[in-house]
Amino acid sequence: MESTRYLIIGGGLAAATAAEELVRADETARGATVILTAEADPPYHRPPLSKGYLTGTGSRDELPVHPEEFYAANGIEVRFRTRARLIDPASRVCELELNRSIAFEKALIATGAFPVRFEGPGRALEGIHYLRTVQDSDRIRRASQDWNEVAVIGAGFLGMELAAAFASRGIRTTVISRARSVLDRMHNPEVSAFLQRYFERRGVRFLLEDEPYGLLGSGEVNLIHTRRGEKVPCDGVVFAVGAAPNVALAQASRLSVDNGVVVDSCLQTAVPGIYAAGDVANFPDAVFGVRRRVEHWDNADSQGRVAGRNLAGAQERFDRVSMFFTDLFDLSLEVWGMPAEGDRIVLRGELSDRSLFAWHLRDGVVNAAVLMGRPQEEAEMVERIIRARVNVSGRIALLRDPRRPLGDLL
Repeated sequence: MESTRYLIIGGGLAAATAAEELVRADETARGATVILTAEADPPYHRPPLSKGYLTGTGSRDELPVHPEEFYAANGIEVRFRTRARLIDPASRVCELELNRSIAFEKALIATGAFPVRFEGPGRALEGIHYLRTVQDSDRIRRASQDWNEVAVIGAGFLGMELAAAFASRGIRTTVISRARSVLDRMHNPEVSAFLQRYFERRGVRFLLEDEPYGLLGSGEVNLIHTRRGEKVPCDGVVFAVGAAPNVALAQASRLSVDNGVVVDSCLQTAVPGIYAAGDVANFPDAVFGVRRRVEHWDNADSQGRVAGRNLAGAQERFDRVSMFFTDLFDLSLEVWGMPAEGDRIVLRGELSDRSLFAWHLRDGVVNAAVLMGRPQEEAEMVERIIRARVNVSGRIALLRDPRRPLGDLL
């Protein structure tokens, strides 16, 4: 049976950054590290798939996390179109498809997530799309060349990015979402309303608190019936209603699974030497004291790095303040912390088309902040303020005043 010292299962950002940190921390990992990916490409960045790459302003050359020669130069073997079926924790053997297997000493599960699919009437029609891989983005880009109107299902980060990409190309775009507001996970009604108006001025139509009941068409979808009785014509439909962690491998391996692979503060499962990172990991948030799973580029990047160093023998705790970013038309938005935990919102300065700074408080403590068009040094200070968990009760005037230094809050 073939064997390796380190086995990384998954071909996304977390896998790539883990491998990078692993070979940097452990010279013996060079020539003893294998990445298994179900895809045909080396690990690549996914945010451009709904933005520049989808619109044609970005190229495929800009997607890879590392140049292809990086892996060979560092003794990392990447096996493409390879799926792991299960891990036997006792024997340290990973069974692959086609009755193959590979033994290992330590492993990282970075299998990511997959899009939630529409299961209603018409789900088998052509013209229904989901976005996760570069091949998905390629298919949507090719198909949309002939679209006059498109329906995007979902008004979260991905749905709004898709809507902006289509509208910027002159495609009539309707967003259908069961949520009461766009980007509702921000829990910031004022910012959500601002963004909805911003999109509507660019021709995007919204049907909120609604969802598809059925899709109709003769072979190819051309009409959506919603539960509230709307009929939405379309040349194509893209679903962006969330993602589910890809835990099939972990379940087959009898690892603990609860909305992802359950890991400790060092991203290790209950089985010593087996870790999980990225979209698939359910981890203890050291800043907020809760368990959570985060699907975003920054989390995959940073968790992959911590997992890579821990594979090499470190015992580093993951304690990053989570952040999300998105580009919508010509706006760049950042969300730091956990806005869902807030009970009061305080604007710093005025909300405008080019600038936004909103604090989210709970019991007087800053739990999150939403920033747009703000300098990088402010984002760095926000991260410090959220991490410090300082109580800002009685200092609301300081929060509001953009002339006051943020450092005064610490």
